[in-house]
Amino acid sequence: MLKNLRLFAVLTVMAAVAITPLTAVAADAPLKIAVVNYNRVIDGSTAATKAKQKLAAKRDALRKELIAKEKDLRTKQQTLVKEKAKLKPEDFKVKVKDLEKEFISTNEKLNKQKAELDGAWLAADRDLREEMLKIIAKIAEAEKIDLVLSSDSVVIAAQKLDITAKVLADVNKTVSEISTSPAKKK
Repeated sequence: MLKNLRLFAVLTVMAAVAITPLTAVAADAPLKIAVVNYNRVIDGSTAATKAKQKLAAKRDALRKELIAKEKDLRTKQQTLVKEKAKLKPEDFKVKVKDLEKEFISTNEKLNKQKAELDGAWLAADRDLREEMLKIIAKIAEAEKIDLVLSSDSVVIAAQKLDITAKVLADVNKTVSEISTSPAKKK
């Protein structure tokens, strides 16, 4: 019992010591807080818009390639069906297997290209967010902001705390373009 009482006393003193610096800082100067809507900055940035357009063009080209390849494979399949009667069963099976291999190979190639495009956007988004964080840090330092929160983490905030427009303007001044090359593994 005495041991528990001593432990309680030690913990109480430690808590009081830990809280004291926080209340002293809070009494000296109010905490300056800002809020940023990351998604609005990303969606509104010129660099992200350009990257999305480049990737959309690459996706369209990939889609056209897929349509052309599907048409080619269907034609080969129809030709094979027409030739079935003229071919020996073993030869027909070999040609069917070859066509299946071509289909699988094409499918794998196109899936790989799609994954590369997805990875390119993720890398571009990551790079833009890194630049955005640097810009937020500069704004926070210049305006003596102690804490910057994501608007996703905030339920209600006064409009005067929102620095999203300022961050977006600085992002657009600083980052004109982000790479849309396929992501490289580090």
